[in-house]
Amino acid sequence: MHDFGSFTTTFRFSGGEDDTIGPDAEFTKYTISPAMSLTDNLAFLAEYSYSDYEGNGGVESASYLAAQVVFTF
Repeated sequence: MHDFGSFTTTFRFSGGEDDTIGPDAEFTKYTISPAMSLTDNLAFLAEYSYSDYEGNGGVESASYLAAQVVFTF
């Protein structure tokens, strides 16, 4: 069976305020990002983030999904 190399996962939690939107505008963001080294020269990374907004007078939440393939030589 082929050895696919290393597998890692990053978890992030962040939050903050944005006074340019409103006096009580706040956000909380959760992110998970697994990555796998497929070969010595090829890696794949995915990232999913969920943001929760409060006090901005509009959007309550948002999700983001990204993928990246990295080739080194």
